[in-house]
Amino acid sequence: MKRIDFRVLGILSAAVAGLGIAASADAATIFSDNFSASTLNGATNTPPATSSNYDIVSNKSATGAGIASGHLTVPITTSIGYAEVQTLFGSSPVALATIGDSIRATVTFTDTANAAGAGFLNGASTFTYLGLYNSGGSAPLNTLNNNGVAMSPAVTGGAQGWTGYLGAIAATGSNSQTYARPAQAGTSSAGQDVIIANSSGGFSGATTLGTAVAGSNLATLGQQYTQDLLITLTAANTLSITNSLYFGATNAGTLFSQSTGTAAGANFFSSNFDAVAFGFRSGTANYDANSITIDANIAATPEPA
Repeated sequence: MKRIDFRVLGILSAAVAGLGIAASADAATIFSDNFSASTLNGATNTPPATSSNYDIVSNKSATGAGIASGHLTVPITTSIGYAEVQTLFGSSPVALATIGDSIRATVTFTDTANAAGAGFLNGASTFTYLGLYNSGGSAPLNTLNNNGVAMSPAVTGGAQGWTGYLGAIAATGSNSQTYARPAQAGTSSAGQDVIIANSSGGFSGATTLGTAVAGSNLATLGQQYTQDLLITLTAANTLSITNSLYFGATNAGTLFSQSTGTAAGANFFSSNFDAVAFGFRSGTANYDANSITIDANIAATPEPA
């Protein structure tokens, strides 16, 4: 029998590591869409890599929404309320299984004037939202864009059972915050909302993660902004969440506002993600999403020695 020289194995291991062949994190774009081939409030929701169907949920009238290349526009033409866009971004979830694995959602939007000339991120109680979720294989509903959260009897299915995490970015006068979103009971159609935490018309049972951060900026009409939500597995059943908004068309711009949080224990719902939602809370305003990207950084499986 030949004897193994472990000194040689050590040299080989070092050489392999030097070549970058050892187990490492592989960054990949899971989903990217500029809305040129996507649909709005359609009948199906099984996305390819570059398009999807987007469904709108609102506690006001958002029936004037539209979709075209570079523009998914969602208006609220009445008093302050919220509107959000929900979609599945993959046929199977992205799993954060190894410490250091992460997933990032990035949405670029323009604070666009509506008929009244108002933008949306313009003062107290105005927010922009972005969240990542485990849908459990349940696609969102396409019938909730006109105060659908008040439908009676309660609407079940759809996003009711989604679990996940979201970030709320506030303008001056309110606080930016990260939240955990649990599955909802079937006693209210507000359970179809996934971004408005513990507020009228929104989902219930939200847990705040981390410390609230006072907003210190106001948006400018016509200016592009980029919201970024990064979720990283930092320990067993522990997620670190960073919720950021930047001036400009990328997440390399000047920071508008940021909040962070940790999901663990009773607030750890899932480390698998296949759904995303984004939107805003304001009054008489218009949200114009320009693009969305989902990136994942997942550790590679090492090859046998």
